[in-house]
Amino acid sequence: MNLISIFTKSKTIAGLEVQDSCLRLGLLSINSKGEVKVINALKQSLPARVISHGQIVNGQNFNQQLNILLKKFKPKVEFVILTLSPEIIYSKKYTFPSSLNREKIENSMNTTLGFNLPRSINDVYLDWEKRYAGEDNDIFVASAPKKVINSYLNYLSLSKMQVVAIEFSSYSMARVLNVGSTTYYSLVIQQFPSGANFSITRNKLIVFNRFVPTDKRQIDANEISNEAVRIVNFFENDSQFKLDQDDIIKVEDVLIVGSDESLANLVKSKTNLPVYAGVLDPKYANHLPAGEPGEWMAVLGASLRGLVPRSKDEMISLMPVGTEKAFEYEKAYVFTSVMTNLLALISIFIMIASAAVWYFLYTNQQNLDSRHFTLVDPAREAKAELLIKRFTEFNDLLAQTNLILTSSPKWSDVLSTIISLTPDTVIVNKLDANSISSQFVMSGEAATRDDLNLLKDNLIASEHFTDVNLPTTNLELIEDIPFTIRFNLADPEKFKG
Repeated sequence: MNLISIFTKSKTIAGLEVQDSCLRLGLLSINSKGEVKVINALKQSLPARVISHGQIVNGQNFNQQLNILLKKFKPKVEFVILTLSPEIIYSKKYTFPSSLNREKIENSMNTTLGFNLPRSINDVYLDWEKRYAGEDNDIFVASAPKKVINSYLNYLSLSKMQVVAIEFSSYSMARVLNVGSTTYYSLVIQQFPSGANFSITRNKLIVFNRFVPTDKRQIDANEISNEAVRIVNFFENDSQFKLDQDDIIKVEDVLIVGSDESLANLVKSKTNLPVYAGVLDPKYANHLPAGEPGEWMAVLGASLRGLVPRSKDEMISLMPVGTEKAFEYEKAYVFTSVMTNLLALISIFIMIASAAVWYFLYTNQQNLDSRHFTLVDPAREAKAELLIKRFTEFNDLLAQTNLILTSSPKWSDVLSTIISLTPDTVIVNKLDANSISSQFVMSGEAATRDDLNLLKDNLIASEHFTDVNLPTTNLELIEDIPFTIRFNLADPEKFKG
């Protein structure tokens, strides 16, 4: 029996897609037979220059439009899988010997990525996932700039949205794309105002992704078709994409998202491959708004990830804390909440038991008082005195138990209060306190100096904390700033009983 599941309810996690021109929000459900149903899917158009090249330009307007979308969307959504433009993403496939475990793979990747990433490894959030179980460890890595991701996290938190994971649209879309077969490779082409994205998928997973920008107002069909030829030739002739020595690398078809017949004909003539429209898998196409079903692929793919249990989600997440670590933090918080609930149940049980005993003793005492004897019975009087003595001792014991329960600190309330005041861009690694009335020492890492100051200001402004002390250190650092902050509870008694 999973005790934690008794005291917690599963989260409803929607998918939220952000494009330069619009926001899309989608929610799926799954029944006991494994059938997936679209609960709701809505779109909110964005004015120009709110999002540009996948980045937030006008944060205030972004929040206004997001709040309009959330107000219209039913049921209420608090948790989302965020899927962003592939324009801000750098991804690559790596192969490591099967003898390496996860820790050694991470160490090797940190060294390797330092030479391959277009940005400094300190300026990006990156994550990776293991793919097929071949002869080697087949690793797909993705990264995104910290400033871009932190901006999204900050503005979504203003709308009371909690981000469970962050991915990119072609990665999300692969889960719900209608493909002829899951055993061969397909080239998927998406057009954006600032360029085109090319991804190669197999078995609902991306194995290659590249965004090609353009200086023109919109990338033209010739550029797209020529790039498609180059990518297919590169992919089919690069041995790194082989799952094993006998694997045959062959792109079988091309899927173009969005209706563009002239582009389809041009790509077909240059690649000599069959070209089809990239459309949504029919089993996810129910209850969608009127329009092109293909435009909902990314947001529904993100929502489909929201149906995966958090304990089993090992997919890429471009956040300060990966999905695996986030789940561990959540388990720690849930554990403290469970223990608090158990103490409350024990307290209620003792109160009910004491009431039953008191009623039993009271009834016996009334029976004794209602009997009149012409002769004094010393034995009966002795029994009555003994019952009264035991009842008094029981009351004393109950009073001591209640004193212990009411004076026990409610650590879960303290923890949830601290979490509510901590920005999403601040990672807490350690929190120490000898007792609820002693000084708290919290250490971790802040994305920027502004984020660290925001944490300090939140604690100072809170009525629950006092004596907040943040030493001024690491002044040479602009990002990823380690810190140690000390504070006390203003009134520890509020967090007892």
